[in-house]
Amino acid sequence: MRILAVWFGIMALVACQSRDFSPPSEPAHDQREDGFLHARGYERPFLCSDPATGDDVPCPIGRPDRADLSCDAAGCHGDNDYSQAQDVDRSLHGSDGPSCWTCHDQEWSGRTE
Repeated sequence: MRILAVWFGIMALVACQSRDFSPPSEPAHDQREDGFLHARGYERPFLCSDPATGDDVPCPIGRPDRADLSCDAAGCHGDNDYSQAQDVDRSLHGSDGPSCWTCHDQEWSGRTE
């Protein structure tokens, strides 16, 4: 059983290290951590960027401009389409980009904060 756990751990690490993904130009993925590029605000993946101040704020209903999207935006790392109130469950299961859970496991809350 321990051998299987080690094998799955190695496979998860390889999946994260070998991910072939070219992020979009907006939002810029220029924050490097542990060899991976993230967009600004990746520590709080369910919050959007306020275009006026640059602060992390609850995402509006209706899709923000690309530069202000959160990590769980439809077509990127999640499946939120911004059509519901922000107190609903959201996910980081991946869409066009890799799932955040691939490398981070369940570190983040599934709700907006």
